[in-house]
Amino acid sequence: CGDKKSLYLPKTQQKLAEAVCDACENVVVVLMCGSSIDLGDKVTNHAKAIIHAWYPGALGGLAVANLLAGNFSPCGKLPVTIYRGDHDLPDFEDYSMLGRTYRYINGEALFPFGYGLSYTSFAYENASAKADGETVKISVDVANTGAMKGVEKVQVYASFTDSRTVTPHFQLCGIKAIELDAGEKATAELEIDAYWLKAVTEDGTRVTPDEKIALYIGGHQ
Repeated sequence: CGDKKSLYLPKTQQKLAEAVCDACENVVVVLMCGSSIDLGDKVTNHAKAIIHAWYPGALGGLAVANLLAGNFSPCGKLPVTIYRGDHDLPDFEDYSMLGRTYRYINGEALFPFGYGLSYTSFAYENASAKADGETVKISVDVANTGAMKGVEKVQVYASFTDSRTVTPHFQLCGIKAIELDAGEKATAELEIDAYWLKAVTEDGTRVTPDEKIALYIGGHQ
């Protein structure tokens, strides 16, 4: 029934991580895995940072070292939902999406889809949306308000309901990377295809929602 039975670390690794936290104040955890991992409250709350390195290959160690040394600002965003280890997920053999991913999750995620920290900070203002045929054009001003050069991943999510079918909590419908020096401001422009703003009926047909569509713009959900 899958390659692991829980979202926690193997018990030996969990004990080691907790022992390190007991012995050292300054702890950074580097996870090398390809899916959701819950480090447990003790390690998660104690760690100064958690780096999800995935499976980074031969130069992964060098990349992590350069990141920890502050040679560049992290800009990655989670492409998956990090669930809590005790989160009540559907059965492994249940292939429906209900209860899974950021679109249909029940309750709160440990770290939500699209989340990711940086060594700098960004501010958003003057957002606008304009419908143009089968597309919606989005514009928003983004400013690097921190002290370091960085890349922000501007994300646009849609939320809508439809009386004919189940709809997701949120739907990622646009993303754009924008690189800004410290103190720099620029306008990010995105074009959203109406495909991402439609509800899907039981037979797979995409229909325009019969309720309002709300758009949210930011660095994560």
